[in-house]
Amino acid sequence: MTVTITPSPSPPSSTTYIRTLRILILCCIILFIMLYQQDISIAELYPYLHNQAYYLLNKHYSLNEQLLQKNCYYTTILSKHYHDTHDTITNVQHDISVLSSVKDITWKIIPDKQDPLLTPRLQLLLDGEHPLLSYNLLKTCLNNHHIVFIGDSLSRYQYLNLVYYFTYQTWYSSNPANEIEKQWGSWKSFYEEGTKRHNTKDSYEICDCYRNENTLDNLLENRYYINYQFNLRISYLQVFYTRPFQAHNLDWLNYYCDNNDINNPSICEQTGCIPGACNDPPDITLQPPEEVINYAINNLDPTIIIVNSGLWGSYAEDSNLREQLIRSSNTAMRNSQRPIQFYWKTTTARSNLPYTKQIITLDEYTSLIPVLTTVNSHNLHRWRLFDTFRLTSILNSLIFPSVTNDNTDNYNETDLKNNNIDQTIKEMYYWDDVHFQQPIYRGLNEILVLDIIRNCNEC
Repeated sequence: MTVTITPSPSPPSSTTYIRTLRILILCCIILFIMLYQQDISIAELYPYLHNQAYYLLNKHYSLNEQLLQKNCYYTTILSKHYHDTHDTITNVQHDISVLSSVKDITWKIIPDKQDPLLTPRLQLLLDGEHPLLSYNLLKTCLNNHHIVFIGDSLSRYQYLNLVYYFTYQTWYSSNPANEIEKQWGSWKSFYEEGTKRHNTKDSYEICDCYRNENTLDNLLENRYYINYQFNLRISYLQVFYTRPFQAHNLDWLNYYCDNNDINNPSICEQTGCIPGACNDPPDITLQPPEEVINYAINNLDPTIIIVNSGLWGSYAEDSNLREQLIRSSNTAMRNSQRPIQFYWKTTTARSNLPYTKQIITLDEYTSLIPVLTTVNSHNLHRWRLFDTFRLTSILNSLIFPSVTNDNTDNYNETDLKNNNIDQTIKEMYYWDDVHFQQPIYRGLNEILVLDIIRNCNEC
């Protein structure tokens, strides 16, 4: 029998060390030449290196959900990928716009990595990448947060999609869908039965809701959700900017149930009224938006506030509303018990008209940039602009394949609806002219949540 003895590897020679040192010195020289030519400081280069690190990791490793849960650092790089690039650092919009550094936005049907069966689904890609949310990261970085949506139905369905995700760790509810009210048969069923979905051993929702089936008289819808597992609150305050905001007393609704006993989850029951039957005279009547924002701050202790004018008004046209926006932010600075991050959500693209003709919505983003820049200069960058119109106008362009920027003036709305809509594509994205199917709300929420946790230092 022959015995082969494998010699132990010898330590690197001095020649190897010298060669490695020369390579490092050469790299440093090249790096400083690049900095000098591009006039980039070391501080500005740091985010760029973050992006390159993410690029290399994503190129050589499979960043699936399991890897993200094992190493929070990779997820931090992922979230920074959409906000820190070397060519936008000095751009004034960088501190304001959620999507300032994104070059390419695509909606594509790809295997869903959050689904054990990898079911192909429509998903949002930013610069070719699909944002992945790590359960462990969310549990850490959203701990003790309260996210408050203030707006109309465009925000309601985004709220419902987000709440369902935190209740069941999936974005997709079965028929009737959380985000499609008409599948429930009536507003009362939508409120009463829909609320029951969110009442589990780890979560519950109060729905201060009532709506006449035939008119818009005496309607109110305010939802308050808590998840014990994530130690997270999410709320929705219904605001139509042409109507007063109405609500009932939070104590009467049992809003504070188990508020101080997060480690002892139990099912809380709504008192005062049944969801869908809260037609008692309101205890609170306010004028939006400033009074509603102040109400949320004084009563809900929010850390995140998302506002939108939606289909009932626009900050793009009215200078008085812009002033209210500034006053609301200043008031929040004085009254809030802890820092608040504000988001202005632009109005999403409608499906019954090419986005190039939705002029008010097109102007909303550009008109708000200088306003929010002024506000942030005095308030420590507390406002960010969430341009959901940009995210959804891409879908709109697919619905109108024969319409271009150059020929929209040749069509009126009736012609466009009758002759130029790809109805199959429309039904894939929208369930009516203004509200979306579940995958779209998922995409909006993934981007929003990634932005919320972008500065989380708990990893």
